[in-house]
Amino acid sequence: MMVLVPSNVAPWLGGWPDRFLDRMEAAGSSVFVLGPYHGGGFSTGIDSAADLARLPPRYSGGIWTNEIAEIGPALKAARAVPSDPAKPRR
Repeated sequence: MMVLVPSNVAPWLGGWPDRFLDRMEAAGSSVFVLGPYHGGGFSTGIDSAADLARLPPRYSGGIWTNEIAEIGPALKAARAVPSDPAKPRR
């Protein structure tokens, strides 16, 4: 099962992001973060570098985007930053 989570709602989920992602994985679900939801209609994707920067550091779930040409390079650059060896990346 796929769980879609708007970025502005995600911080209210218990254990966001790591424990929440672990619980969903244990239940057989994949989590994808969307852009912010403002009521009515649909949520956007993570469609800009600014949207991407609002995710928690080391977020390791899926990212839903409509602008892969912009997000792909920004995500690659963000992941090139040296990580904390005490906390393995998923």
